[in-house]
Amino acid sequence: GSSRHWLVRAPRPSAAQYCTMARFALCALLAFITASCAPAFHLPSVARPEPPGTRKLVSLAPVAMTTVTFKPSGKTVEVDGGAPLSLAAYRAGVRIAYNCKSGTCKVCEVKVNGRKRVACCTNVPQRGKITVTTPQ
Repeated sequence: GSSRHWLVRAPRPSAAQYCTMARFALCALLAFITASCAPAFHLPSVARPEPPGTRKLVSLAPVAMTTVTFKPSGKTVEVDGGAPLSLAAYRAGVRIAYNCKSGTCKVCEVKVNGRKRVACCTNVPQRGKITVTTPQ
């Protein structure tokens, strides 16, 4: 008896099997990319670098733009509809203090069109204009 009976070589895959394996690997890669790209923003509307860790979802569909005006600074920026308010503030160069980034501490509380909101958990509307009042 030989103690090397478990060292049996498998036959080489055929060309059709290689194609099937490659197709499966491509599908798995696309599924991973799709799952890891959180619904975020479409194409950036201004040529300003995004904050680290920002993920972009590229879409060919037309995107409605929202005009965001920050007070008291008076800075205005256009962002994609549905983008996070924190991204609009970043693009406008407006600093908003953050702590928990989940909305519980209320450090990032601002007024959006006169209503109190937490900037870390608020998205801009799909279209139109909003005014954001930040603490001084």
